[in-house]
Amino acid sequence: MFKRLILEEWQQFLPLLGFAIAFMVFVFLSIRAILMKKSDAQRMANLPLEDTNSPSESKTHG
Repeated sequence: MFKRLILEEWQQFLPLLGFAIAFMVFVFLSIRAILMKKSDAQRMANLPLEDTNSPSESKTHG
């Protein structure tokens, strides 16, 4: 039913490399968030999620 996937020696390293890169990015961002100043965290928490003054909203089509 399912065929066994046969990888070359160099291809067996790629999933491990991808996981290692993703893990390092996660650890880096986690450490950066933990060490962030309270004032910076508060400023980012108050950032608007949507731009209410976008040019496309102010145009009138008629």
